[in-house]
Amino acid sequence: MSFSKKNHQKIAFTLVELLATISIIAIILTIAIASFSNTREDSRNNQRVSDIKQIQLALEKYYSDNGSYPNELNFGESLATGSKTYMSTLPTNPTPRDDGDCSDNEYQYSYNPEINSYMLGFCISRNSSDVESGTNYALPIGISSATSSFALWNGCTNYWKMDDNTTNSTINNSTGYKNGILGLTDGNTFTPKNTNDASITGKINTGLTFYESEIYTARKGIILDTDSDFSFGNGNNDVPLSISFWIYLNSMGTTYNDFHWNFLINKRRLTQVGSEYYLWLYEASTDVYRIMWYMLDPNSIDNGRIYGYTTINQNDFINTWNHVVVTYDGSSSYNGFNIYINGESQNTIRSGGGTYVATDNRSDCLFTINGFNNSDIYQDGRGLNFGIDGVMDEVGIWKGRELTATDVEILYNQGTGRTYNE
Repeated sequence: MSFSKKNHQKIAFTLVELLATISIIAIILTIAIASFSNTREDSRNNQRVSDIKQIQLALEKYYSDNGSYPNELNFGESLATGSKTYMSTLPTNPTPRDDGDCSDNEYQYSYNPEINSYMLGFCISRNSSDVESGTNYALPIGISSATSSFALWNGCTNYWKMDDNTTNSTINNSTGYKNGILGLTDGNTFTPKNTNDASITGKINTGLTFYESEIYTARKGIILDTDSDFSFGNGNNDVPLSISFWIYLNSMGTTYNDFHWNFLINKRRLTQVGSEYYLWLYEASTDVYRIMWYMLDPNSIDNGRIYGYTTINQNDFINTWNHVVVTYDGSSSYNGFNIYINGESQNTIRSGGGTYVATDNRSDCLFTINGFNNSDIYQDGRGLNFGIDGVMDEVGIWKGRELTATDVEILYNQGTGRTYNE
């Protein structure tokens, strides 16, 4: 009997095959881990958006009962007044908080009593539902990214739409800011005047014209008061400020010493000495205008002042809408001034004179839009002079905030023309 021997071969992987297999498994694990990580990150982002919307609902219930929003929120604790609870536990930002480009921060809440509104800040690393990635702000009007003008309300202390068809000689702003008295002046006396400017086209809706064609010497202006809200210093220190407005200039206004002078926004007396500040447009030479911002030290015996100005061509500024923003960093130095026109930073010439410490709130300085107080004392017989022949719209003032170049670009490119979107 014979037997045949079968060859049995041992099956094995080569080193190359083992390495390839390990690499494939590593890739699969990496993808799985990344997918799992992304899923958890998306879950946290969705939770953040949900948290904010739930907090907003609680805030609206609070507002309905109390007529205002709470001064502060303590995340992780309840939102309640008296015996009523609006949210048993305010949610906290899920951890880890530093997803993507987000910082390791808790939700941020601030309340602005000037306009009875709140801002609730949060960050998500990727788009979630209808909310964009990055820093976002929730306001009563909704949720918007940090690059939206909705976020620009913070620090905006006064705002005038100039949309009013008044029957009460006031410029209504409908956002809780101070009203002003609209009046007609011949340069010596100021008479409150009812007006209907519905036919005047503004940058958005209607604007306010400051020229009365039927009375050549007459100018309209808004006079407010000596309120400290319109002052930007206390005599020892200045605070940052920003002023934004749209202007349509038909022609230069009052002629003085063979040049045209237009005082746009200011708080001053008849004389420069003892005044606080003024923003004016004047004809530096034929076809060349200057927009100038002066800050004055009312307590300086040598008429201390700092100022900045930019030069513009007449053809670029007449018979067209222009957006003007002036900012100041509160440093008590003329280096802190910046001027923007139509969203772009201008070549700002800066200088000063005398001894400037800080501006002050003066009881004899009236805040005016268009022209300035033509009297050395605050009195009923006051007048306005040196006003523009044109239209102004969307005037906003930020006290304590220097708008950035990005802020200004957003204001200009918003498309609606609004200084502040309600």
